[in-house]
Amino acid sequence: MTKIKKRIVDEFYNDIPDVAIGAFRNKRIPLSEMIESGFGAHLIQEQRSQGASYQNARAYSDTIFSIGRYMQDRNNIFVSADVLKIINKAKLDNMPDARVQLPFKSFKLRFPVESKLQSALVTVSRNSVEGYFRHSLGDSEPKIIVSSMNKNGFRCHSSPMDKISQALDNELLSPVIKFCVLYSTGQISMDSGHPLPTKYSKPKKGGKNWSFGFRKHEFDTEIFVRPHFRNLRDERYYKKPPYDEWDIGSRWTFVTGSTKNAKSFSAL
Repeated sequence: MTKIKKRIVDEFYNDIPDVAIGAFRNKRIPLSEMIESGFGAHLIQEQRSQGASYQNARAYSDTIFSIGRYMQDRNNIFVSADVLKIINKAKLDNMPDARVQLPFKSFKLRFPVESKLQSALVTVSRNSVEGYFRHSLGDSEPKIIVSSMNKNGFRCHSSPMDKISQALDNELLSPVIKFCVLYSTGQISMDSGHPLPTKYSKPKKGGKNWSFGFRKHEFDTEIFVRPHFRNLRDERYYKKPPYDEWDIGSRWTFVTGSTKNAKSFSAL
């Protein structure tokens, strides 16, 4: 009998290329040491001496940092096709200082192959980044850093956590910001484990795997008609636990054109 080859998750979900992870490992320097020594500034100088533009050199340096942060916990989040529909169609309130809640301080987002969205490394930091680059970020807010890699090389963009609405026009940042907003509603479940049945092989790079939005009963077909995220800004939304510890502007609700008295959900 012919043995049937197991299908693997990587056939269905885009991933960060091995060469990107290898670029960090080849440095043979722990991330903590990179931060203490200002290694990011050294990498930029090194890349510039090899003819890279400052933008490309900075993207490479940022990505090395993001990979280092990801390797500490290795949280992989698989995004369902239903969530992807919301990400593609939903509009956000244009609030200049709106915030989001992140599931982890560092994680990898993996999108379905058919979406053509690149897998992205996401991390949020302030003090570590300042040490890594040997200079101040110039503001009090931590930055959300999104890194990826394609055939043209490393890509990286960042945004202050209190200015996420300004990042929605960025091709790399936009789907990540919308994912974080949807996570902040608490309406969609995130379950432990990769999304494919047990007959499929686990992701080849291992790590802690999470499936986001794979419970079909959570999706009402009506929400795809006119989905919308509303940022809750009034102080009354932040008076009771656990929201009394949240920054004003970090709570969201998911509404549609036909929704009346939209219910607010929390991400704990």
